[in-house]
Amino acid sequence: MTQPQQQPPTSIWTTEELVTDLSLPGVPNATLDVRYNGSLQVTLGNKLTPQQASTAPTVCLRNVSVDCEPPFALLMVDPDATSRQNPQFRSWLHWIVVNVNATEKLHEGDQAVPYNGPAPPKGSGPHRYVFLLYCQRGRRLQGSELAPEKRNNFNLAEFVNKTELGPPLAGNFFFAENP
Repeated sequence: MTQPQQQPPTSIWTTEELVTDLSLPGVPNATLDVRYNGSLQVTLGNKLTPQQASTAPTVCLRNVSVDCEPPFALLMVDPDATSRQNPQFRSWLHWIVVNVNATEKLHEGDQAVPYNGPAPPKGSGPHRYVFLLYCQRGRRLQGSELAPEKRNNFNLAEFVNKTELGPPLAGNFFFAENP
């Protein structure tokens, strides 16, 4: 794991292999402000316990402009299910929020897939929990039609292509494990 403070925000996405492992078309240009329980902040690769992240966070864009008008789509995935060395369930889908109309409350759209906190298997090492924000390009999405049958083996690239979301506008991530 890389210490988040040692790298510019964009390079950590490549160093931590998130661009490759999630098949992202590029690095998000902005960092999402993600906070658990009001004050526990996600900072591009910091460590949280599964208990600290058990309830849905608040998510917003602060002091950042993006080249997109609402609505937005917010996703959270774990590319390391069951482990980073053996990601047989890549990616595990933790959350989908669509039709978000305000950059200050990105967590308050239509819950297409309800929040499911981190639960890495015991001894599987650190997992990366990734938040990504996408532009819906002026279209409203039907949340009920977006929910996959299962959370495991969620193909982020396929989902983005199917919903015509384009590259991620912003993102953030943290590590959590169950030693």
